[in-house]
Amino acid sequence: MSAPTVLTRAAVYLRDGGCVVCGTVRHLTFQHRARVGAGGDTRRPIPEEGLTACAIHNERFESDLQQAALAFGWKIRDWAEGQAFLVPVFHMPTRTWFRLSASERIVTTPTVAQDLMIDVYGDDWLEWKAEADRIFPPIEGRRYSWAR
Repeated sequence: MSAPTVLTRAAVYLRDGGCVVCGTVRHLTFQHRARVGAGGDTRRPIPEEGLTACAIHNERFESDLQQAALAFGWKIRDWAEGQAFLVPVFHMPTRTWFRLSASERIVTTPTVAQDLMIDVYGDDWLEWKAEADRIFPPIEGRRYSWAR
C-alpha cells in the first residue's frame, strides 16, 4: 500500500484527534493498520485503513506492542485487510471502542467490539487480548473495557 494522500492523512488526524495510545498531538504518523511494503499493495489507503499514532507507538506496533496492537485493532492481519471496517479500534485516552469511518469514530460497546474481534480472528484474538492485559495493567482497578 502506498502512502496516504495529504487529504486522507489530514482526515485521519482530524478524526482521531491524536495518538490512539497516548493521546499526544506531537510527532504524529499515519499508521497503516495492515502491513505494507515488501512488494505489497500499491494502492493508496482509505481513511478506514489507517489511524493516528505518535512516532514512538507506530514503531512499537511492529515490535513489543505487536500483539496488543492486534488486540486493540491498531493493526490488522494481512488476510483480514478486506475486513478493516469490521475490526474496531480501542482509543486508549478515552478508553472507548470505535468503528472507523472516513470522517468519524462510531462508538461501539465493549461487547460488540469483542464479538467483532472474535468473528474476524477467532481464538487468536483471545491470545492477543491476554498479552494486551499483561502489557497494559489495569488503571484504577479497571481493565480496558473488555466485555464480560
